[in-house]
Amino acid sequence: MEAHRDRETCANVVVEEEEDDDDNNVDESADKDVLKRRISTHPLFGELVRIHLDCLKVGVVGEARGDHYRMRNQQHIIEYNKSSRRMLHHSDLDQFMEAYCVALSKLRDAMEEPQHESMAFISSMHSQLQEMTGVPIAHSDTPPPLPPRPTSSG
Repeated sequence: MEAHRDRETCANVVVEEEEDDDDNNVDESADKDVLKRRISTHPLFGELVRIHLDCLKVGVVGEARGDHYRMRNQQHIIEYNKSSRRMLHHSDLDQFMEAYCVALSKLRDAMEEPQHESMAFISSMHSQLQEMTGVPIAHSDTPPPLPPRPTSSG
């Protein structure tokens, strides 16, 4: 009889814990929804998405890239800082969004650096080849035609 009561008590505790977990899951879900809403309506959210997309575009052939990305990011963050100073407190979300924008900008720059170095190397090689051969190198998207193959008689 006592073992039966112990099992019932354990079952009740487990059911209560599961109910508490369900309440916690509902609370966590609501908290996540609120946080998602706060992030998506944050003044830096658009900038964050744009910088993220810029990171994804690194290495895309045919796209001219320059320092204007870096300057535009810095200008946007400076403008945000000026407007946020008017508020009395700088929330954790504000600090996170700003730090994330800066981190993504640095990541993009680090990803672009090898690409810029490679392009500089290729340009240097083109110049050296042109100097050695005296043949101007075409600067178009299409490669120059191949020279005719020598025919072997034999």
